[in-house]
Amino acid sequence: MRRLKVVLFQAELHFIHARLQGHKLNTASKGELRFPLPVGYVFDELNTIVEDPDVQVRSAIKFVFDYLEQGGTAYSVAQRFAMEKLGFPKRSYGGTWAGKLI
Repeated sequence: MRRLKVVLFQAELHFIHARLQGHKLNTASKGELRFPLPVGYVFDELNTIVEDPDVQVRSAIKFVFDYLEQGGTAYSVAQRFAMEKLGFPKRSYGGTWAGKLI
């Protein structure tokens, strides 16, 4: 009896996952799927992806690529940011802080 419950539970999880995935694909096919963007990009009023209007964000990203070119590794970039006491920006998604820069 217990084994039957486990099998039914696994089947139910499979069906829930398939429905969620189907909903995501349907939303994407209509062009309405929203997802967290990489740092440096934001959605504008028309829901198109544009560069972040914040100058500090754009300059921090420029520093990352400049330091990466100089040092060659992500570790060297992290060290350089720590040495110069620079913060790397991040946009918050969801909740009270939605859209705020951290």
